[in-house]
Amino acid sequence: MEGIGIILAIDWFLDRLRTTVNVYGDDCGAAVIDTMVIQKQAAVE
Repeated sequence: MEGIGIILAIDWFLDRLRTTVNVYGDDCGAAVIDTMVIQKQAAVE
């Protein structure tokens, strides 16, 4: 039972790191798409 508590504590922290990396990657992807759309709109005008 003690081992389960340690695993859950470590998994909680690792889950926060995975979520942070995921959100950062989504943010970078959205920034790239936004830049591409702005450049395409500028080329059309």
